[in-house]
Amino acid sequence: RRQCNTDTLDNVMSIKDPSPRTEALAAEILQNVQNRESLISRLDQLHRESSLSRTNRVQRLLYGIHNASLAVVETIEAWNWSKQNDRKRRREWLRLLNEGSPEATSSDTGDGEVSEEDENDARPNSTPVNIFLWNGEHYLKKMLRDLDFLREIPEASSCLGSECPFHRNPFL
Repeated sequence: RRQCNTDTLDNVMSIKDPSPRTEALAAEILQNVQNRESLISRLDQLHRESSLSRTNRVQRLLYGIHNASLAVVETIEAWNWSKQNDRKRRREWLRLLNEGSPEATSSDTGDGEVSEEDENDARPNSTPVNIFLWNGEHYLKKMLRDLDFLREIPEASSCLGSECPFHRNPFL
């Protein structure tokens, strides 16, 4: 590992920490995911009930799930961009620090060590994709299959049409 002048780094804001925008987006994602999961759970519960008057409720839940799915994807995309901007900001700070200190090469932790993440981030043209995990699972991948049970709900077919693909379709 290379060493870095930590005196210079101590005078700089913590560039390893995510920006307030990134933190706010992560909180918004969690809120959107919890909303979506709640709607799916209610629809699954409704599916298990034997009620003759559930068509309107199924339709409203499908509409809510559709909107919640869009909100999740949009906030994850914004969060990903924000995380990438945090990385760019961190690299720029490192570049500026390195220009001001000949013995400094790279670090953003203040401990004089260079992490593998920092070395990977410094590669040209690297655009890392951030995976949002929820309960230990890649949430966007989970979305591809968590509505597959809708094909078992006759009201869903009548609301969405028989031509609607139910398999791997998170945006019904």
